[in-house]
Amino acid sequence: MTPDDIEVRTARAPETVALHEMWLTAPDRYDWAPAESDDAPLLAELDVLVADRRVWAAFDADGAPVGLAAAGEIDSQLFLSVLGVAEDARLQGIGRRLLEPVVDFGIAAQYPALVTVTARHGAGATFLRHCGFVDLPEGRESAGLAALLGDDPNAPIKCALARRL
Repeated sequence: MTPDDIEVRTARAPETVALHEMWLTAPDRYDWAPAESDDAPLLAELDVLVADRRVWAAFDADGAPVGLAAAGEIDSQLFLSVLGVAEDARLQGIGRRLLEPVVDFGIAAQYPALVTVTARHGAGATFLRHCGFVDLPEGRESAGLAALLGDDPNAPIKCALARRL
């Protein structure tokens, strides 16, 4: 697979199950969607967001999904609820290509920032920092982000990140 073989586009409703299955098989899936919980399963969120054209996916030459990004809203900011690339498709620029339409959407919709929650020292946080995200100081998160961090017993190992739009 080469980067030229990858198509990144807005996902369609019939594709959400395949995107969810791709997420379920990823060994590091909780780095992709750190806000995932039993009360807010990813598949239900994808169903809602795909209808609003807030889910983007990367597909290989055979049409199989190899990456996923989705953005909702939290505290009047665009919230990156999931971003991930299949292990065998990483290090080819797909993550950055998936992030581009999310940022473009946020700018067009006039959101002030793109925010997310992720593992403080995980590969996802490192990637996002390379893409212009900065750590929000502890205690300075918006109420919604603080709730996502505070409701999780693993919160001390998580952080909130933001990127101005």
